[in-house]
Amino acid sequence: MIRKKRLPMFQNPILKGLKSKVFPAMQAFVFCSLFLVMSAESVAQQQTNSDAEALPASLTLEEAFERALRFNHTIRIERLELERSANTVFRGNAGQLPELSLSGSAEFSSSNVELELNQFNGNGNGDGENGGGPQRISVTGAESTNFMANLNLSYTLFDGFRGRYRYRELQNLDRITQIGARFIIEQTLLEVSAAYFDLLLAEAQLEVVRENLELSERRVQQTEQAREYGLATRLDQLTAEVNLNSDAVRLTEAENARDQARRELLFLLGAGYDSDNITLDDRFTVSENLSAEELLQSALQENPLIQIAREETDLAGLQQRLAAAGFFPTLQANVGYGYMRQNNDAGQLRFLEDTGFRAGVTLSYPIYDGGVRSRNMQNAALARKGREENVRRTAMEIEKDLLNAYSRFVTLGRQTEINRLNTTAAELQFETAEEAILSGQITSVELREAQINVLNTRQQLNETVYAQKQQEMTLLLLSGQLMRGE
Repeated sequence: MIRKKRLPMFQNPILKGLKSKVFPAMQAFVFCSLFLVMSAESVAQQQTNSDAEALPASLTLEEAFERALRFNHTIRIERLELERSANTVFRGNAGQLPELSLSGSAEFSSSNVELELNQFNGNGNGDGENGGGPQRISVTGAESTNFMANLNLSYTLFDGFRGRYRYRELQNLDRITQIGARFIIEQTLLEVSAAYFDLLLAEAQLEVVRENLELSERRVQQTEQAREYGLATRLDQLTAEVNLNSDAVRLTEAENARDQARRELLFLLGAGYDSDNITLDDRFTVSENLSAEELLQSALQENPLIQIAREETDLAGLQQRLAAAGFFPTLQANVGYGYMRQNNDAGQLRFLEDTGFRAGVTLSYPIYDGGVRSRNMQNAALARKGREENVRRTAMEIEKDLLNAYSRFVTLGRQTEINRLNTTAAELQFETAEEAILSGQITSVELREAQINVLNTRQQLNETVYAQKQQEMTLLLLSGQLMRGE
């Protein structure tokens, strides 16, 4: 009887402790793992593909998160983006450091030159006793060379605090990048958990289908034996065989679903698709102490989307100050050392060499720019108001999504309890039907209906169990607790 052969799914502690509290160490583990991985980027980059594909025989959800943090391609890309963003935050990029430049040039020319020079007397006339006529000079292949080298040091003494605001702007942009990377990493971990539970569900559904197929095989054997004793007809036997074939088709579909779920998980873990021997740990519990109010308070503080919205508001404020800095003058100091040398075969100045230091201060202030600065100020103020409004919109959207997710979580919990009762009733119904078919009280069609009821109720129970756990992970994501040890 079916009561004597329980499915492994119903021996699983999942159904014995559905309302237990989520083990908080998992969250702390994920957060610490991310910190260690971020600080050991060079080590992670040296991992080979074969290392990434080496999976343990039994994989827990925490281990799946750890491997995803190390080998998932999306997370690796985000780590590179974080490194790139950090490289942009330095005072030189904000114009707060002096600039030292070296320039030089060299020129050479060879040409034919004809010159006619006036000769003047003491009275300034070209004629006279002490004067003479114009003197004509002709030079063929006259060469001239010019060499110049300059070393220049410049530093902005005052620019209306633009450098200070630019540096703070770079820091703000880096924080936005970090929070955005955290958002993407959390979304990826949520995908990992979804793939993990999808594979567990596919394996559980496959086990249910296999046991259902075994029942159909046993039914065919019983029908054949009953027909030999005249207790069943040819129609009963054909019906049992058709049912067996239908259940065999279900088995192939369940195996295909299991294989697809496995490949999805392996992809997210950065592993090879040949890891067919992977076994997942199905020992988990669902929290019974999740509070919508507490989750909402946490979400309004820790959700990365609202944190990004607030940082963007601060960024708009800095950009407003940058626009206001355009009304201040700019004072710049310059110090340089130069070298110049000229050689000219056909010039009055045949040789010139100049070497020395120079220093100066430049003050600039745009008196009128066509109203550009005023418009920039107005646009920056409007942009800040828009960012402030975006914070309020994001907060309302997060509240809506969290309350919807919490409602779904509670509903799935109720459905799980109902499906558990339905499964127990369906099993008893099938056992009774098996006894009734032997005494001829019901037909084979009614027995088949009882068998299908057992199959459907078990699969529905599996679906709600894993869906509720995944919904819990979604709540942790929305509340900003998925990667924090809270």
